[in-house]
This record gives sequence, structure tokens and C-alpha cells, in this order.
Amino acid sequence: MVWFVSTLLVLILQCTPVHYFCDREPPSHCINANDFCVIVGAVSMVAIIVIFCLPLPIIRTLHVSTAKKWGLAFSFTMGVLWVNFEYFLFYETIADADN
Repeated sequence: MVWFVSTLLVLILQCTPVHYFCDREPPSHCINANDFCVIVGAVSMVAIIVIFCLPLPIIRTLHVSTAKKWGLAFSFTMGVLWVNFEYFLFYETIADADN
């Protein structure tokens, strides 16, 4: 949640002066929102993959059948893929709105 709020604040406050984000009147300066979104998305995906890898050694040591271990690992994988897909859609929407 903190990551989302901080990203949203940077996108809102990306221009100097702040009202340039809506008015687009010179003189002003804005950061490149597309590059920012790509960097934030990449960092988020790396963090999600690291968080995904944390329970894998624990899954390996569970006292259940191998099929259930694979099923649990597959469930984690689908969750990671879905979250990364959602990040992609969110940041792609913001980047399209910026243009």
C-alpha cells in the first residue's frame, strides 16, 4: 500500500509547478512518467518474485505428497503471474493517460 501511495504521489506531483500537470502552460518541468512507470513496475515485479521465492523451501519440506507440493507451487506461480499482469495493466493505463 505504501508503494502504491508513494507512486501515486510522484505521478501527481511530477510537474513543477504542480498545476502544469493539468494546464500544460509553460514555463514548467515534468519528469518522464513513462520511464518512471517502467522503473516502478520493474522494481515491483522483482519484489513480487522475491516474495514468491521465500516460501518455496518450506513447500519442499512439507509432509504431503509430491503432487500436492507441485499444486501448491503452481498456485503461488499463478498468483505471481496475475499480480504482475495487474501491475502491467495499471502502469500501462497511467502511461497512456500521460500521453
